[in-house]
Amino acid sequence: MKNDLQCLQHELVSLRSEISSKVKILAKECDAHEYSRSQCSALRVDTNRVRSELSEKQHKIEQQVCIIETLKSTLKGVERDSSRLISQKNTSDETKGFAIVQLNDRTKELEVLYEMAKLRLQQMEEQCRVFKCSVSV
Repeated sequence: MKNDLQCLQHELVSLRSEISSKVKILAKECDAHEYSRSQCSALRVDTNRVRSELSEKQHKIEQQVCIIETLKSTLKGVERDSSRLISQKNTSDETKGFAIVQLNDRTKELEVLYEMAKLRLQQMEEQCRVFKCSVSV
């Protein structure tokens, strides 16, 4: 019996040492698990922050796309107006060129008429002199 008791005590000591080593392992596992949970929580917070930033950036991108569409529309209008104004300028340049040609032609006609009038005046002055001479003689 004494032998059985010693065997049981030895078994009890062995079990207690096994329990203490398993408690240490369990404590390490609990610490590792708690560390993993804190890491997971930190990653969840970080993920939520990144999702929020992504949402904000997507909203900004949508706003910029709207602005780009507005600018494209405005640019098309400006290009259309520019094309119309260029066409009007070309038409006015043609009209101006035609008017200049006509003015040059009229100027030449006036110069010819002026020369003719000058010659006519000289002829009349000559006739007047001849007439005065004939009257005075």
